[in-house]
Amino acid sequence: MNASPKQPQRKAQGSKPIRAVRNELLGVAQGKETDSASILVRVTSFRKRLIDPDNLTPKWFIDCCRYCGWIEDDTAKDVSVETRQEKVLAKEDETTLIEIIEL
Repeated sequence: MNASPKQPQRKAQGSKPIRAVRNELLGVAQGKETDSASILVRVTSFRKRLIDPDNLTPKWFIDCCRYCGWIEDDTAKDVSVETRQEKVLAKEDETTLIEIIEL
């Protein structure tokens, strides 16, 4: 008997090849490693019933801030975005707070 690990068997000709599983990096990340944004836009949703984090998208709020002139541009080099949720007791207390913070 052979003590070496079992190798995956190849499929017959014309079939898809078996891909090797690899845990190493495929390449080095390109671009800047530091966050150079000059503005932080923090969107806080105060809700009676919290929603899934992926449903709280700040895109519309940021676009509105750009359209009204509160922020000049919404590119990644200019703006950092943070979203949060906080629970409130009553539906009447639900609101959205948008903070624009210069960094």
